[in-house]
Amino acid sequence: METNTTLAGITSNLSSYEENVVSFQEDLIIEAYVVSSDQAGNFYKELIIQDDPLNPTKGVALQINESNLYEHFPVGSKIYIQLNGLSIAYQNGVIELGVLNENEITQLSPFQIDEHLLLSHEIASVTPKILDLSLVNENDINQLVQVENVQFPKALISNNPITLANEVNDQFDALRPLKSCDNDIPIFISTSVYSSFKTHPISALSGNIKGILTKDYDNLHYIIKMNSIDDLQLNNEQRCDADFFSCESILNENLPLIFNEDFNQVTNENQLDGTWINENITGDEVRWTDKKITNIDNRVLTISSYNSGLNPLHAWLVTPQINFNNYSHAFAEIKLRTLYNNGDALKIWVTENYSSSIQNTEWNLIEVDLPNTSSNYIDITINLDCMLGGDDIRIGLEYKGYDAILTSTYQIDEVSFYAE
Repeated sequence: METNTTLAGITSNLSSYEENVVSFQEDLIIEAYVVSSDQAGNFYKELIIQDDPLNPTKGVALQINESNLYEHFPVGSKIYIQLNGLSIAYQNGVIELGVLNENEITQLSPFQIDEHLLLSHEIASVTPKILDLSLVNENDINQLVQVENVQFPKALISNNPITLANEVNDQFDALRPLKSCDNDIPIFISTSVYSSFKTHPISALSGNIKGILTKDYDNLHYIIKMNSIDDLQLNNEQRCDADFFSCESILNENLPLIFNEDFNQVTNENQLDGTWINENITGDEVRWTDKKITNIDNRVLTISSYNSGLNPLHAWLVTPQINFNNYSHAFAEIKLRTLYNNGDALKIWVTENYSSSIQNTEWNLIEVDLPNTSSNYIDITINLDCMLGGDDIRIGLEYKGYDAILTSTYQIDEVSFYAE
């Protein structure tokens, strides 16, 4: 068969933000390479194909009503696809190719496989694309990728580690977060509860992961689906966990209030300038902004990298100077919630000696249990007993998000300091 178009060409008119479908009524023929395998059960009735085994520019998920596809289409297989009668569209953030049924892409029947697919004699060696998570975009979806220097969060590791997809609450495809040691960006492993490696335990080591980059069912997270457990190469004993600051004293929460800001009188974030520090440290203008929550008549400060075009959006919100001289006990409390959460983009720091700028200040990282899904407001309490005597105590809320991959929204409703 001779090709007369490409994967990039047939997808060029698609937009993930529009419900558009392209149906083919001409004898268009493309070639592509298989990069997925259903041998271990992590893929089901679909072939992930990309346009080149070494330097891919586009990939799609070909929907096929057939099991054990690896027997006929092993990884690296070069195939030709006759597009006449097929359709292509975005579904759940992923480009799918198949048969159009009303407005939905459905699977090719076994009869249609013979009509539209031709397997060549070529089986190429597929090289995964090394993926920089800070630069991920939708063009990388449906390609074989490798992410290096990652680890599972410490919170998932214990003497009885959880499995990839064999816990009580796991249904269909279980998601487990991995964190990049290079830039703290999360990526999620998606493992089917029907896969042969669902009982594989979470590892405390760091290393690399290889698999197909795609999106979760809710089109919220970028995820990686492995072909086999051999694609998870965690063999480095050195982890990249942060060092947290913590006061060892017992927290006394029955203290007088000495500072409070609920932002209800802040109708423009510029009103905070001069007392608070609200700064994008990369020089961009996007920073924490005021927002009115109309259903409860409340005002908050909010931030998100969604549609910002920034990689990263790196902004700090720092409290005014608090004097802790002549106090014996103290703590701070932050009322916070998160929306559209697709990973931790917020860190909370404290300093007892603010310098001339955020970058020149020695900050102490606070270990906090942030919500990892959309939440109601929670109270984050920070024990400050071991910083008593300082006259320039400040808390810094650092947001570092990346448009397209780490865009969690955070809203700060209230910040308070208590001391006696």
